[in-house]
Amino acid sequence: MDLSHITSQSLRRILNLTERKDQLVNLVAEIESEISNVLSGRFVSAPKKPVKKSVATRKAAKRSTSRKAKSGTLKAKILSLLENAGTRGLKVKEIAEKLGVPAGNISVWFSTTGKKLTRKLEPGRYAVKGAKPSSTPAKTSPVKITVKTNSKKKGKKQSPLKERILVLLNAAGPKGMRVKDIAAKLGLSGGNISVWISTTGKKLVSKVEPGVYAVKGAKPVAASAAQTAKGRVKKTVKPSTKKSFKLPKTKGKN
Repeated sequence: MDLSHITSQSLRRILNLTERKDQLVNLVAEIESEISNVLSGRFVSAPKKPVKKSVATRKAAKRSTSRKAKSGTLKAKILSLLENAGTRGLKVKEIAEKLGVPAGNISVWFSTTGKKLTRKLEPGRYAVKGAKPSSTPAKTSPVKITVKTNSKKKGKKQSPLKERILVLLNAAGPKGMRVKDIAAKLGLSGGNISVWISTTGKKLVSKVEPGVYAVKGAKPVAASAAQTAKGRVKKTVKPSTKKSFKLPKTKGKN
């Protein structure tokens, strides 16, 4: 056998192959001894070799345990917050801000682990099942109460907006006014005026042309004295009162 062409890589390969061969020979010898034992009635179960876990499996196990630990701590933290909140519950965003966890993680927890432990009060708000009212009073935002007045009832005053619009339209007469002009004079938006005309004022005003409205049965507005004076009366020129004096003619000296 010519060894001049053998490289170091080839030698390593040969070494690995010989090691594998020795392992196989030993394995064959063990199998033959076990067969002979079985045939002779002296069967003894072979000791199990400890299986070495690979690095990947060990890392995966660590990750699973860490995730379980995190989920356990997350569960305890969320439940403690919800128990303190009582029946009013907490929003997902509030829980995420207090725990420093993304809101998506909190939502996933409510839809999986916390599904049997919590109940949904409204979209994005949850409370513990069977929660008792919290000892600390909840912060309540002031509620604005709007009282609607029925204009049909006798003795009730009309709404200020209605009065102001009708005053302007009555002053305009049958020619009416544009929505933009009404809005500009009242300091409101044209949309508010249009809404009022299409709802409350529908039975009170009539449409003259697109965007122009007048009060139903409006009478022509009487012209003011100043306007009639300008339109009808012509300016009269007063004669001058200045007197003109003629000087007497004087005869020239001879």
